[in-house]
Amino acid sequence: MRDIILEENPDIYCITSSDTRALFREHGRFVTAAIRAATMPVMEQYFGHLEASLESAGFHGRLMILKSSGGITGVGYAKHHPEELIESGPAGGVAYAAYLNEVKGDCPNIIHTDVGGTSFDVSIVENGKGLVTRDHEIEWEVPVIVPMLDIHSVGAGGGSIGWVDDGNSLRVGPQSAGSSPGPASYGLGGTEPTITDANLLLGRIEPSLGGKMMLDVAAAEAAVSKVGERVGLSTIEAADGMVRIGCENMAQAVKKVITGRGRDPRDFILASFGGAGAMHAFLIAESINVTKIIVPAAAGVASAFGATAMDLRHDLEVFYFSAVVDADIGLMNELYEKLESDALALLAADGVLEADVEVTRTAQMRYVGQSYEVETPVPEGLLDENDLKELSKRFHQCHKQEFGVSSDDFEPSIVVLGLAAVGKTKRPPAVIVAASGNDAKKGVRDVYFDGQWHESVVYDGHALGPQSEVIGPCIVEFEHACAVIPPCAVGTVDDYGNMIIELNKVAK
Repeated sequence: MRDIILEENPDIYCITSSDTRALFREHGRFVTAAIRAATMPVMEQYFGHLEASLESAGFHGRLMILKSSGGITGVGYAKHHPEELIESGPAGGVAYAAYLNEVKGDCPNIIHTDVGGTSFDVSIVENGKGLVTRDHEIEWEVPVIVPMLDIHSVGAGGGSIGWVDDGNSLRVGPQSAGSSPGPASYGLGGTEPTITDANLLLGRIEPSLGGKMMLDVAAAEAAVSKVGERVGLSTIEAADGMVRIGCENMAQAVKKVITGRGRDPRDFILASFGGAGAMHAFLIAESINVTKIIVPAAAGVASAFGATAMDLRHDLEVFYFSAVVDADIGLMNELYEKLESDALALLAADGVLEADVEVTRTAQMRYVGQSYEVETPVPEGLLDENDLKELSKRFHQCHKQEFGVSSDDFEPSIVVLGLAAVGKTKRPPAVIVAASGNDAKKGVRDVYFDGQWHESVVYDGHALGPQSEVIGPCIVEFEHACAVIPPCAVGTVDDYGNMIIELNKVAK
């Protein structure tokens, strides 16, 4: 049918679900094909224009595009597989979280969070790698069945608007003031109270933003006071309530990801990225019972930095349905050999040598009768009977980790065979920082914590050298972010300029 259509209409786009993702469950397959059909014309035009602009500007390098799976690919592949780019922006942040572990070596398990103006993204980095899902849903519960990092996003950020519902309760978001007109304090015509306005009133933001722009404190006060009056709170109480509610919305998103993957948050460090992340990290950490936070030196541009630390990557899959006890080992070996050959060809097109490729094989597995699968690592090399026994053992372990239970009564079965082929790239060098030589202490101002004002020291984060220690309550200001350290917390700078915040700790 596709061939006939293209023969009659050679200039149109014709997408089939069997070409997009030849996997079972027709709803997800069809929707993913529809997403490709809707976005391919747009992305082809966009990337074509970008290539031409770069070439005219004298760029002769190789243009690479971020993928939702946590890797990069050549622009030619990206043009024809736009469904693999849906969560590519936040994927850069996950890559930076993994990079932090590569550099530091002491934080393999990280809860990656990114707070911007309109959204909050959260995902898990475990054993130095981001967790991948094939059950991702975009708005309106629309499934996308391509492998992508398990990133959950909610409408919560610096621009989230505070409002009062019909039950006279204070609410925050998901609606946002955006950047235009933006928060009331921007002075661009916005009149709704936002998280940014609330933080300004609580003393957590310096009104001049380091000389970038002057925020209107009076406008913020007028906006926040309106919702405060409706719920019987003072302006400061309303501001504090807005920030706490907004952070609880973020914490609930973290809990959804952590508990949904069967993990314990106490086994993780909270990494706070984004321009607004470090201001709210301590409240999120308190809510999920995490005591250690890492604020990278490049927190405000973490996703952009992470993009420079990504490897080339392709995730390929093929449908193969069989109980493990009935599996055709010869056919499985043939299918894996074909997948690997295809992946190597794709990476070779981007200039990756076979010797520089790392291949990881997986299988989507379930107990006979189940309707959902668990990703299970597959032994390397040619499979034999012993490998199938090992595969079943690994599946039981993975199922128990994800869901807390496993079963000896039901047979494991295979649904999909897959692999991830990674072409290693050169990482940005880890630079050991030194203090700028300037006085790190910028001043003192009152900051609102736990219902009262606290005199808090304000530090220049870039002037703090390795092993510098700051004692809460205090504010640490960076060029692209601002860390809020509450009472009974201590921040320490590591050798690479990252701020490590430990809650419920008394300074030495």
